[in-house]
Amino acid sequence: MKGIAIDERRLIRASAGTGKTYQLTNRYISRLLLGVSPAEILAVTFTRNAAAEILDRVLVRLAAAADNDQAALELGDAIGSDNLDSSHCRDVLAGIVDNLQQLRVSTLDSYFSQVATSFSLELGLPTPWQILDDHQARGLKREAVSRLVHSGSNTTLQRLVNLMTSSDSARSIEDSMIRIVSKLHDVYCETQPDAWKWLSPPPRSTNDQIEAAVARLADADWPDGKRWDSARDEAVELVSRRDWQRLVSVGIGKKIAADDLTFYRNEIPATVVDAFESAFGLLRTDTSNDLADQTAATFEILEMFDAQYSELKRQRRCVEFDDITRVLANASLGSQAARLAHRLNATVDHLLLDEFQDTSSQQWQVLEPLAQDITQGSQQRSFFCVGDEKQAIYGWRGGVAGIFSTLEDRLEGITPDDLKISYRSATPVIETINDAFTRASEHNDLEDLQQAVLDWTSRYVVHKAHHVDRPGYTCLRTLPGNKREGTRDLDFDLIAEIIGESPRHGIGILVRQNKTVGEIVTQLRLRGVAASQEGGFPLTDSAPVLVLLALARLADHPADSLAAFHLANSPLAPHLELDPNSSPVDFARISRSLRNELCNRGYGHVLGRYARLLAPAANLDERYRLAQFVRLSTRYDLQATLRPSDFDRFVQHERFGDPSTDSVRVMTVHQAKGLEFDVVILPELDSKFAGRTDLLAAQRPDPTAPPDRVLRTRDKTIR
Repeated sequence: MKGIAIDERRLIRASAGTGKTYQLTNRYISRLLLGVSPAEILAVTFTRNAAAEILDRVLVRLAAAADNDQAALELGDAIGSDNLDSSHCRDVLAGIVDNLQQLRVSTLDSYFSQVATSFSLELGLPTPWQILDDHQARGLKREAVSRLVHSGSNTTLQRLVNLMTSSDSARSIEDSMIRIVSKLHDVYCETQPDAWKWLSPPPRSTNDQIEAAVARLADADWPDGKRWDSARDEAVELVSRRDWQRLVSVGIGKKIAADDLTFYRNEIPATVVDAFESAFGLLRTDTSNDLADQTAATFEILEMFDAQYSELKRQRRCVEFDDITRVLANASLGSQAARLAHRLNATVDHLLLDEFQDTSSQQWQVLEPLAQDITQGSQQRSFFCVGDEKQAIYGWRGGVAGIFSTLEDRLEGITPDDLKISYRSATPVIETINDAFTRASEHNDLEDLQQAVLDWTSRYVVHKAHHVDRPGYTCLRTLPGNKREGTRDLDFDLIAEIIGESPRHGIGILVRQNKTVGEIVTQLRLRGVAASQEGGFPLTDSAPVLVLLALARLADHPADSLAAFHLANSPLAPHLELDPNSSPVDFARISRSLRNELCNRGYGHVLGRYARLLAPAANLDERYRLAQFVRLSTRYDLQATLRPSDFDRFVQHERFGDPSTDSVRVMTVHQAKGLEFDVVILPELDSKFAGRTDLLAAQRPDPTAPPDRVLRTRDKTIR
């Protein structure tokens, strides 16, 4: 059998279940058995769990081969090494165990941090520096937005409010502002100022042009009838007010904009259509100007936010992983292989990239010089890359799946390969997947995604199952009624029924959003089905936890009437000497006492004591939440501030799982990546296909390049 060449340059498109991790670990083990030092092999992926899985498989497979000659022969067969014996595997394994610190299997962020630490001065990073955790980053962003609000003009405030026009109404104004500015900040950091100022529309409509458009509408050949008269008057009024949004959202304007030239089953006269088209021309001019102005204003807001946020990080000598990636991309250290090897005390001769479809353009800017150096260099160096554009799940954090398809053109001597035989799923499952994906463009609610889905289906490679004799079953069911009409119980009843029919099987219930996980677990428990709640959910879904948070809020502000009312009517009231008739003086006393206790004894100690007082009134699930809350409070003591409100926000943003050994596991689709189940239930296939429109649209001249055009978006009717 032909072995894996030491100078291999391989790109593999590997669908789920086709053995991509197996292929990657084959390359890693092959290099080790050929005498390559672990320090010369770099294997990177995107999550710590994935990195741990790769390292685990390498060590376990080597250990099995070291212990058994038959296992050694099987390993040799997998990597194309004839007559591999356990003695050689033992020697290699012993060398690895003696030099575990040389193993370089990590996340991209971890590798970039290692490089940045070695070049801190050259990169302009603070010395020493530390990575911001999520809670610290949220706190600094909150402070940056606060500074922006207090130091800005009324114009600045208006622009911030405009950014929030599509925010989630369930969030506080502060949280919405921070979330939106933070998300847009990622685009700002990746672009040049010119990318925000490329649109140069013609001048806005003048009053004379509006009057002419109004006159043309009024003088058109409108048919007789009250409906036509009303439509004409409304159109004239909307154009005169420049209410372009409503003009294309109602009445005849909506019809013509959608190329529907009938009105109440009557044809719209050509002169009326022409008059509307004239008004639409002014709409396009004014809307283009609005977009240009809004885009420029958004850039200015983000520029001010970036200045405040960067200064706060500089003062605290902190950076984020994205900061490190950005400075490394700009520094092009990958092109300085000798310096890089000297600082890291090792040369990278063998580069293994996992889950490449999630790589961002800036991450690739860091990796590309190294990849090119390897593929253009010695015959004793190798490059291996595996990915699947269908499994791209990090677009929200900058991942650009399109980079994967450019590698064959950007790197020399790359040999592509497709893995399309699934070792995980049975034939009926694979056939259902093939049918759904090849016909995805037939979906009747694709909206603006029609062309994107068509392009995607045209590239889809039909899959096959390896275990053709393995039994399998798929069923797509549509339940009667409408979820908004209170028929959700039918969903949960059916899920419980399927679980009941599948005893002794591992079952995965996969949903789109974290908030759905808790709902399903609760509903299943009501039906007598135990389920493992995985992923993240807030502790604030527990009534006892809300009582403890009311304590923190009252400690922060004695005049917090909502917190005071909550405590006075809670099981803690007798212990606090409160009742529904307590006065503001009583609450001020409690507030002062709590602040002193929190400062002197810490959150874990104080809130833990109150949690024990609440436990007798809580059920089993609530006591579990209380225990998690106390652990979280103890953790917070390491970074506590003088404001209890900061602790409140900390708890609000933290997410916990409730994993168990139950055979039924509920999680999001993202969290299920790489896992295997006997039965999979997808209860949210009827969700809206297209998600919420982003505030910004960004165009890249090339998947590997930063956006060169950025534009604020408008809703579907205006587009």
